Amino acid sequence: MITSHVRSLYDYLRSALPLDAPTMLRIAASPQKDQRQGACNWTGQRYTIQLHNMQDTQAAIGVLVHEYAHALSWGMDADEPHGEMFREALRVSFASYTDWLKTLSEQEG
Repeated sequence: MITSHVRSLYDYLRSALPLDAPTMLRIAASPQKDQRQGACNWTGQRYTIQLHNMQDTQAAIGVLVHEYAHALSWGMDADEPHGEMFREALRVSFASYTDWLKTLSEQEG
């Protein structure tokens, strides 16, 4: 269930907020030394968004929205990972998340 909802939101974000390069979503256990819930990395050709050790759908969705905002604002805040451009990207990402929720409720009801 976590994977289907997260994948659905990921597809929605990619459609609503296209990035400047391809992306890949990975949901997997993180290395023992890595305590982060997620990560966004740039390989030089694509963004990789990773969700680590997700047991709860809401937590996974929150981490996905956060990491997607990193991809949207990649390289725009100099060396500050949570700077002004990231915060704006996070606001836009969460707005798209609420739009996705509306489409889900319309489909169900």
